[in-house]
Amino acid sequence: MTPSALEFHHFAARSGEAGKTWVQEYLRPEVQRPVQRIDEALLLMRRRKLDAGLERLQETTLELRRLSELPPAVLSVLDRWYFGVLSFYQYCVEDFEAATGSLSRAEESVVAALSGCRFLLPLANHCHEFRLHHARIARNQRHWDEMWRHIEVARAMMEDRSPLCLLADGSAVGYSDLIKFYRALEPLSPQELDYLKEELNPELRIQLFQRFTHSLCTIPGFVIPYP
Repeated sequence: MTPSALEFHHFAARSGEAGKTWVQEYLRPEVQRPVQRIDEALLLMRRRKLDAGLERLQETTLELRRLSELPPAVLSVLDRWYFGVLSFYQYCVEDFEAATGSLSRAEESVVAALSGCRFLLPLANHCHEFRLHHARIARNQRHWDEMWRHIEVARAMMEDRSPLCLLADGSAVGYSDLIKFYRALEPLSPQELDYLKEELNPELRIQLFQRFTHSLCTIPGFVIPYP
């Protein structure tokens, strides 16, 4: 959902003047206020305070409308956070069709942001997460074949056999592109290297992927037929 620690814009700002200028816009107080509210909404929902979380999320709607004059990529990033958290709420209340739609809107927002601003490439890492969230939604509906399809697509992404996303011009973005982006920023600090270790290390990526899929298939109350 919303980022933490070394956020995506840390690396965007390091990529050059265009990235720095964009980040200055993104970090304006009037932009960060709805970002903070969206983050607060997610925390409330994770604590099972769903109604309070939804109310907090809805408070951002008017704020986002007031920001319509911002650069398109800034608005796309805000939409990524908003629809990602809205999808989580819909998942929690078992409105799975709506959750799937909101999750797709979040992914489309990432693609829109990247298509306009390649210095936002770190956001592409979210795309494998979207695919795994789709798998979770399918699991809760007991749509096992669909769940496994999403898992296999995510595996191909993590192994860099399939792109994380396709941009508006048709170009593909995969983990190899992310690694090139980060390597161009070298030297990376120990803190940066620690933050990026999952993206830079293919073996670690697969370990984390396998851990997630194991947890997905072993939740109490679910018996999943394996192929």
